[in-house]
Amino acid sequence: DPDKAALEALKAALDAEPALKVVLRGHADPAEKNPGALALARAKAVQAAALGVRAARIEVKSFGADLPIPLATPEGRAMNRRVDVDRVLK
Repeated sequence: DPDKAALEALKAALDAEPALKVVLRGHADPAEKNPGALALARAKAVQAAALGVRAARIEVKSFGADLPIPLATPEGRAMNRRVDVDRVLK
């Protein structure tokens, strides 16, 4: 489930700047089954949770397990199950 505080911060930033667009980059742990689909699902969950924000302002991309955080611990693998937010430059 998306982090509530992070979602509120994302929504606040989008509300404060009506022209702002973002890209949600979904990631997965290389050990997860079907990392591309899981990463996409994570990014779409964040997009869906940004209530009241037009979908056209939030692009979703899946990076699967292509950009892992190289930590071989359970905590490190958990860090790969993430969604990064990037501003779209004009």
